[in-house]
Amino acid sequence: MDLDTALLRTMVAVADEGHIGRAAQRLGVSQQAVSQRIDRLSKTLGTPLLERSGRGVTLTRAGQDLLPSARRVIEAVDALAAQSGIEQRAIRVDVLDEHLSLLPFVIAEAPPAPPGSAPRVEVVMRGDAATMLDWLRAGTADLCFGRAGVIGADWPEDLVRGPALLEPICALVSDHHPWSTQTELPTAALRDYPVWFPGTGAPAEWRELLRQLAADFAIGMDGAGSTMGMAQFAASVAASDRVLSLWGAAMPLPPPGLRVVPLTDPVPVFAWSAIWRRGRDRRVREIAEAVIDRARRATAEPHLDDAWLPANDRRLLST
Repeated sequence: MDLDTALLRTMVAVADEGHIGRAAQRLGVSQQAVSQRIDRLSKTLGTPLLERSGRGVTLTRAGQDLLPSARRVIEAVDALAAQSGIEQRAIRVDVLDEHLSLLPFVIAEAPPAPPGSAPRVEVVMRGDAATMLDWLRAGTADLCFGRAGVIGADWPEDLVRGPALLEPICALVSDHHPWSTQTELPTAALRDYPVWFPGTGAPAEWRELLRQLAADFAIGMDGAGSTMGMAQFAASVAASDRVLSLWGAAMPLPPPGLRVVPLTDPVPVFAWSAIWRRGRDRRVREIAEAVIDRARRATAEPHLDDAWLPANDRRLLST
């Protein structure tokens, strides 16, 4: 029996999404095409594979039995395709946003390519335009750095993740702010001053993390407006003796007139993870490990027990 791998890929997508429409969107085909492929696979195997309900679709017992083998076949096919394609081009590495911490460490892994050869790394930034899941499955990025916790409680079986960096989040104040002479501050002290972190255009992963931080510590977080660019953002904070903002400990030092004050007890962190598709492990893993090594050597990470981070981020780091 010869099975079309497109049929198996469709079944895996439907099993992961639990919904014909979302599976169609993931595969870039119509819902009708998804239904037809599942019907063809069911007829070929001689048994129903899906059960439909008002809330979506689930696998039958036969479908559940087939699913692990289908995943292995798709991973093997993707690995073969990756070896023939990914080896011939740059690895596209998503760093989320140009102002965040990992960009310099990724650039360090992208030296100029010899004449006539492909560059080792191409930097891409999804910002607030798409999710890691969208970009990885569409092939827009081969490797994404970001918070694994935003992908959801049920980790997709077609993705690989690895912890990258527990980046401390610090207070950013002007030279004439009352806290400018402090060597560190308890995180709970943030409720004593207005915290300004303009959210327009900021990555959703940052906005959601700060929303949870504000809720857990009763912090008055002002997310209105836009930074209007990093230079204008820094100038606005530097001009105030009352307003403060937040800064990643692994980010480049801010301009003159600003101070970065570490937060403690607990240390709030942005839990960076490296995430990529199964079947593309070798070159992608090599680059991920090199970037992580550079970032960790340059950044003092807190112990996980001393850190604050969203619950789903913590759970995924612990499993």
